Amino acid sequence: MDRLKLLVIDDDPKTVKSLGRILDNIRPLWTLTWADGVRTGIKLFRENNYDAILLDIRMPVEDGFKFLEITSQEIARTFTPLIIETGSLEKGWKAKALRLGASDLIEKPFDIDETVQVVESLVERSRNHRSLFEQAEGLRELAENKNRELEASKFSFLIRLAQACEVRDQTTGHHVVRVANLSTFIGKVVGFSEEHLTSFYAASALHDIGKLGIPDSILLKQGPLSTEERMTMELHCQIGADLLSKSHSLELVESIIGHQFPSQFQEDSTLQMARAVALNHHESWDGSGYPNGFAARDIPIEARVVCVADVLDALTSDRPYRKAWSFQQGLAFLSERSGKQFDPAVVQICQDNQSKIFELLESPTLYSKETVVAA
Repeated sequence: MDRLKLLVIDDDPKTVKSLGRILDNIRPLWTLTWADGVRTGIKLFRENNYDAILLDIRMPVEDGFKFLEITSQEIARTFTPLIIETGSLEKGWKAKALRLGASDLIEKPFDIDETVQVVESLVERSRNHRSLFEQAEGLRELAENKNRELEASKFSFLIRLAQACEVRDQTTGHHVVRVANLSTFIGKVVGFSEEHLTSFYAASALHDIGKLGIPDSILLKQGPLSTEERMTMELHCQIGADLLSKSHSLELVESIIGHQFPSQFQEDSTLQMARAVALNHHESWDGSGYPNGFAARDIPIEARVVCVADVLDALTSDRPYRKAWSFQQGLAFLSERSGKQFDPAVVQICQDNQSKIFELLESPTLYSKETVVAA
């Protein structure tokens, strides 16, 4: 075998010098480093990369088991072969040594041929294990990169879908952008994880996807809706959930946005969240909303957040049939309807973070994951 670096931890200098002289003759490319105790051995092991360690069990002050107890995890992590050397073994020592991470045992005085054979065999096995581990790590990293690419692709598809809503109704002035930004900020205050926030950003942007199924005569009407028209408009919640649920509906959506969904989308957690938001974002805290009359915490938290963001942005934006309310008027409406239409905790977040809420309403940004982090 080629060059090897051995660490010998042994309190007997004669044993180490004898081993060194023999190895100089039969394995001149091997380098031997001596530590005369456990603490010196630990320091050398942590500061250098050794191909194998020879460890004496019987030593004064601290025995070889102490070295194993302290370094066993590092030995395993670095795939370093550790060979126990001893003149005799007490009952149970061998089992204890192997349990703590020793690779093999050899007896003193050394049979040099056996020692060399054991060292070379264990080093070769260690290198194979390390190579397999590095390959596995490479595959894991490749899989993570592919997953990140898929996530980016998924995010792009969902945002294209959200943009399809605004293509039909240009009067809302980037409403879904502001709702997504505002919802994501509130979600962050609520305590959503970064991963959850990324999904929530896309899901909140899709809250009105069901309006793709509402006739233009109602969706684009320049004035208040009649009772019958209002009932039709309210169907957009169920339509949105259906569009995000059924494979044939997704095929229809694909034809609208001009892109095909990855197969993983059918049971994707972000898509499931988007269904829940689309279905429930017009439910009310007191149970008076639609389409199912859910109340309080029976309404998904994501939908409760979007409900507040949706109404606040709608009130503070110009519409063909009315002028925008002021920001303070919008906040006052939220407070008035807190505990009735809106989750009181979500309303309180808006009240407690007025400057940030106002900024997000006034300065909508383009769709991007970075918006989630910036919020």
